[in-house]
Amino acid sequence: MRVSKDVMAKNNTKIVNEAARLYREQGIEQTSVAQVMKGVGLTHGGFYRHFSSKEALVCCAIEKIFSDMSNVMNANISEIGNTQAIETFIKTYLSYEHVKDVGGGCPIAALSTEANYGPDVYRDSIERGRDILLGIISRTLADNKPKNSINDLASEIFVILLGTLAMARTFSNRNDIDKLLNNGKLKALSLLK
Repeated sequence: MRVSKDVMAKNNTKIVNEAARLYREQGIEQTSVAQVMKGVGLTHGGFYRHFSSKEALVCCAIEKIFSDMSNVMNANISEIGNTQAIETFIKTYLSYEHVKDVGGGCPIAALSTEANYGPDVYRDSIERGRDILLGIISRTLADNKPKNSINDLASEIFVILLGTLAMARTFSNRNDIDKLLNNGKLKALSLLK
């Protein structure tokens, strides 16, 4: 039975979203195409109507994750301005909810190690996304920092966020997690001054 282009597009979006979640939760290599397809209620055989390979799906999923993050950040910049947008990003990134939502969280925190061992296209996709995020963070800092130090400062802030998130995910005690997150937020926010 033929499927309309509209249904194909909707299925494609569901596949990419499910892959993005599973890759962050389980890892790229630990997630099979069959698992992704089962998660959206489609057959494994139907996968190749949407993607030429697992690598193509991985790249689409990583691109989608970074696109979603970028869209949220850009919307915040438009709505509340640069300073509040970067403060909101820091507070949201270092939230208990983000610590626990690996499948919906930052792809760099979830996939950075795996990117070094998989095909180069994985690392390339993550690098492109990282550069987009750092560019947006840099843009939020442009209001009150010297131009020549903005990119370094954006990297420093993001390193604090990533390190704090990774460390927080190693704790099971909520109080320990909250204490670490608060320390990370204070350090990152202090760099904005």
